[in-house]
Amino acid sequence: MTTAARPTPPAVGKAVSVRIDAHLYDDLLVLLRASTNLSDAIKWAVGIGADLCTQAWEHGGYPTGATPQITGYQLQPYDTHAGPSDTQPQED
Repeated sequence: MTTAARPTPPAVGKAVSVRIDAHLYDDLLVLLRASTNLSDAIKWAVGIGADLCTQAWEHGGYPTGATPQITGYQLQPYDTHAGPSDTQPQED
């Protein structure tokens, strides 16, 4: 039995194309309220997903490659004294 190869991300610097359905459109509307532009919003969301997978695989008892089932989350309290740049997603 052969297994399909896992997809790989595009090369650094290349663009990604994604078909926008109604659900993704609504999610992007929400993310854009917390970000300055679409590119940053998508990078921020993908980063959160990647961090969740890494934590599940390395510390959460999930085998590598298994999709983690998220049952909750914890938010840091909002700092009312932080400036606008402190609340925006950070680019690596």
